[in-house]
Amino acid sequence: MREDRRIREVISRIVPADSLAHVTFCRAEGRQLKVTMDSAAWIPKLRFCERSLLTALAIDGLELRTVTWHVAPAAEPVGRRTRSRVARGGSARAARALMSAVPGESGGSADELSRQLERLATRLLDRDGDGQPGD
Repeated sequence: MREDRRIREVISRIVPADSLAHVTFCRAEGRQLKVTMDSAAWIPKLRFCERSLLTALAIDGLELRTVTWHVAPAAEPVGRRTRSRVARGGSARAARALMSAVPGESGGSADELSRQLERLATRLLDRDGDGQPGD
């Protein structure tokens, strides 16, 4: 841990702060500096500093020849949020399209699909505001 702090101190003088925040662990093993990042996206950005980093570490007393980059992602990846058309309110046009897909006469079919389509169309019309078809 002490070595990690020592290396991180040297890195902080060279690497921009926004990039440094993504460095999770550093250690020297043999003549190699091993840097672990939380995302592979930051590795190309830090590679530009590689020579400066090795030079600064040599001045600080760590004779390292190469840097290897590793990724250890966060424990739980952040999921994407999507919003469906129905969740935002839908539209009367969508409701009319659903009603036209209902087989048979509107409201007269006992088919489960027909009932579900009618129910969805009604919800769309209700969310559209006045319940009247229109855009």
